[in-house]
Amino acid sequence: MRDYDLLTRRIEALASNSARVDTMTCADGYPVLRVSVASRVPAPTVLLIGGTHGDEPAGVEACLTVLEHDLAAWHRHFGFEVVPCLNPFGYVHNTRHNARNVDINWTYDDKSVPEVDGMKRLLRGQRFSFALDFHEDWESPGYYLYELRRNAPVMGRAVIHAVSTVCPINRKRAIDGWTAAGGLIAPDPEREVERRGAGLPLVLFFDHTDHLMTSESPSGLAMDIRVAAHRTALQTVLRHHLRHRRANQTEQA
Repeated sequence: MRDYDLLTRRIEALASNSARVDTMTCADGYPVLRVSVASRVPAPTVLLIGGTHGDEPAGVEACLTVLEHDLAAWHRHFGFEVVPCLNPFGYVHNTRHNARNVDINWTYDDKSVPEVDGMKRLLRGQRFSFALDFHEDWESPGYYLYELRRNAPVMGRAVIHAVSTVCPINRKRAIDGWTAAGGLIAPDPEREVERRGAGLPLVLFFDHTDHLMTSESPSGLAMDIRVAAHRTALQTVLRHHLRHRRANQTEQA
């Protein structure tokens, strides 16, 4: 069993003048914590999620490492909402589902899931520059990325290229039932609704962001490599979004 008390202490230690730590909800005795990092000036907000599936710990560690080490250079350009571990029970017990045997990622319409209820409160009235959800795949030989976008800059291939310097890429032509191109998947959201029903990724894309990415690291590799893959993906997306914003501001000037 993993030590969730240690995890909560690391999260709570992040509280500062610019970072607020709140209990988003409680699920089966575990607090689900949220870290809000204010930008130094008015700026778009980014959403990061880890640990939706409890047997995918690299996303949790990636969120924490980003919060502990990576945001100093970015929080004057972006605000951040971060949920480091959405599924504490699953994280502690190394199970995909929560204590009620529910896959949190695909039960957004279920009103009896406390983790989902907490996300609904976080998302209410929010619009994000982009959302990046950190996951793992136990069967994949390498990293891959889901990308859904509208009116957002193309950057999936840039992410794959950057991550390839720290982690192998899954080059299969089909991944998880979708056509893939060099580790990049652009699923049809309407077909995904038909296939899986209402889920957190689709709600995010339909209602809360024009740019949603799911970062999938290969579980067979060492933890530090998986975490590096997620951090590299985030740094790449931040750079591209900032560049795109500045280009738009120049055009409008």
